[in-house]
Amino acid sequence: MFDTSVFLVGSYNCRGFNAERRAYIKSLLFKLSLLFLQEHWLADSQLALVGTLNSDFLFTGVSGFGDTDILSGRPYGGSAILWR
Repeated sequence: MFDTSVFLVGSYNCRGFNAERRAYIKSLLFKLSLLFLQEHWLADSQLALVGTLNSDFLFTGVSGFGDTDILSGRPYGGSAILWR
């Protein structure tokens, strides 16, 4: 059970949003009230994936690149804020 009398804030540079990192982010959300994510590497059309991490959290986020950008190499950038 989450202790609502404590407000804990975290920040995580995830360098991608693969299954392993999603599992780690989910574990952080069990402990935190607010989480800042950096470098999720998601396109605008993929940002909704952040909202699937924990139904107790709302979120907002931005991509580091647009859906129409031609990418060379791996994706980059992006940040999101999740709050309970």
